[in-house]
Amino acid sequence: MAGKRWSEYTELERAAMSESISEGVRAAWARRTESERAAIGSRISESNKATNLQKIMSTPPLVVPEGFGEWFTGFWEGDGTVLCWDTIIGCWNVFRTYISIQQKDSSVLEYIRSVLGYGTLFTRGDGGTQIAFESQKRCYPLLKLISGCVVSEHSRRRLEPVLTRLKMPLAEAHEPTVSWIAGFWEAEGSASVMDEYGSMKVYIAQKERFVLEEIQKVVGGNLRWVEQSGAHHLVMYGDIARSFAESILPFVVGNYKHYQLELCVRARDVARSARGAVESSNWRVTK
Repeated sequence: MAGKRWSEYTELERAAMSESISEGVRAAWARRTESERAAIGSRISESNKATNLQKIMSTPPLVVPEGFGEWFTGFWEGDGTVLCWDTIIGCWNVFRTYISIQQKDSSVLEYIRSVLGYGTLFTRGDGGTQIAFESQKRCYPLLKLISGCVVSEHSRRRLEPVLTRLKMPLAEAHEPTVSWIAGFWEAEGSASVMDEYGSMKVYIAQKERFVLEEIQKVVGGNLRWVEQSGAHHLVMYGDIARSFAESILPFVVGNYKHYQLELCVRARDVARSARGAVESSNWRVTK
């Protein structure tokens, strides 16, 4: 007499049989040595890699506003990380990818999440905010985005093991655009008005000199090593600083950095205007 089909069993019978099968699998797995488990996991993982990679690579590209990819890459190169590792879960050898960016101003990270439509936001122990992207499905489109705009050698070295593991083309160096520079400045830069005469200063600090040299080719400024901070500083003053601020302001998205830059430009203009009025008045009196 033929046995019953699975659909003919009651829910209670199905649950009992499933539990019995699961217990048998767990018992057999427990009897295996660590090396045997790793070998089995590796074989299973290898047999699924091609399928998983095909699914990931078929993920449609991100639809983002013009200039966002360059801005995001610059911001990530300043304050972001990328990690990858293999871990064994049960009998599976699982590859993990992880991209994150941390920043004190949470409005920048909220903007990133609103554009991408995903990302986990959480508060760090030091009071800062961090956005994290996990899983290959989430990270793959971001890696494609970053690889197409990356500038610094250091960032390319950080990307290499992840791109290699995912069988993605290695990132090539790109020249910085204004939107990329805006993102990088938002992560690593600052602006100030130094005195009552409206002397404006804008700078970007970074340990890697190469990336600042690339930015300097676009915006000018003076590049020097600052022992106190242990980093290279690209510094701009006066008209160059103001011109730089005006060029990147349309791309700066964080509330704090946008306000800082805009306030410096206004303060400089007001101080220069007032100084011009005083000098004109003094000239008339002297005459």
